[in-house]
Amino acid sequence: MGPHNVRQSARNRCEKQADAPVARAFAIGNAVLAGIFVPIEKRQAGPGEPRPLHFGALVPPQRSVTRDLSRTRVRIVEALVKFNHLDLQTTDVQALAGFFVEHFDLERRSNDRSPAIAILGDEAGFTLVIQRTDVAAYPAGFHVGFILDRASDVRAHHARLVAAGVAVGSIDVNARGTRFYLTAPGSIVVETSSPDRGK
Repeated sequence: MGPHNVRQSARNRCEKQADAPVARAFAIGNAVLAGIFVPIEKRQAGPGEPRPLHFGALVPPQRSVTRDLSRTRVRIVEALVKFNHLDLQTTDVQALAGFFVEHFDLERRSNDRSPAIAILGDEAGFTLVIQRTDVAAYPAGFHVGFILDRASDVRAHHARLVAAGVAVGSIDVNARGTRFYLTAPGSIVVETSSPDRGK
């Protein structure tokens, strides 16, 4: 059977099915939700499929929900999973919380008296939870990081910490930007950096 006959046969079958337009619309709607559309110019109609209604329309790819509506399953994501908080464990909750409040401008979201837990946050929506533990142990290389826009901001923050009597490492500039490290109460390593290398 030639290509013309195949297309004519497919067209005839569609015309005989009164609910074909509804089924096609339903299938295309599901394809939109599933995000599986491809431009028509990148795909030709397969054997047994009617030709697209007009050039430039969007049609489902070869493995389409139009092939078998009874097996169609569309997964709709109703809520985006978002990063919620970071939880640090330490033997002295308020010492670590006070350090971040004083030197990194985090704000308290809970009282400053609990020996068991402290909740901090910033204007960007980040939440830091600090909880008490008898023995805090972190793997080699573990650290938390704060980022600034410019290299000059990193240098200014380094100077601020030095003036406050905080022991800080030297400023390092490499292909990744500008950064320095320090050790906060509870042996938590903290990085302050910027992708900017300055001049």
